[in-house]
Amino acid sequence: MAECSQFGIRMRRGEHEIEVWGDQKFVETHFERLTNEQKSPQAMAEATGAPARPEDVQGKQWSMTEFLRKIGAKKHPHKILAMGYYIEKIRGQAPFTRAQIIEAYKQAKEPYSRETNVYRDFGRCEQRGWLMEAEIIKEGEKTFQVTSTGERLIEEQLKGNGSSVE
Repeated sequence: MAECSQFGIRMRRGEHEIEVWGDQKFVETHFERLTNEQKSPQAMAEATGAPARPEDVQGKQWSMTEFLRKIGAKKHPHKILAMGYYIEKIRGQAPFTRAQIIEAYKQAKEPYSRETNVYRDFGRCEQRGWLMEAEIIKEGEKTFQVTSTGERLIEEQLKGNGSSVE
């Protein structure tokens, strides 16, 4: 009986995973092609002009509190957008839930009056075109994602070109 040798490579980047199996030459060729099709965070950053991962001068990643301060978010809809962006782009946890935003408020030690206001402000973010409902349900809860309009707003503010959002 002939021995069949399989060769495989698996790579995970954030929420995405690439896995290729077959003979070694096939795997190496296809894996390289697939990984080149996936834009790295650095390549995305160079294309948009925004940082791949917001970092300070020592190369350490920003905390949620530092990120909110850098963005200059003052009103709750803007804070929710910034927290959603942080969860998606920095933590790599897209889509996100309202519960994750409420937890982000707590982690950032940002005050909010009631959870019901967070629900109201999610609606405001949707009305402004910053967030949209995702098709995925997580733990029985609706999920959301930052829209391209919301991404552009945050990335402009990261570059220092954005105006104050109220």
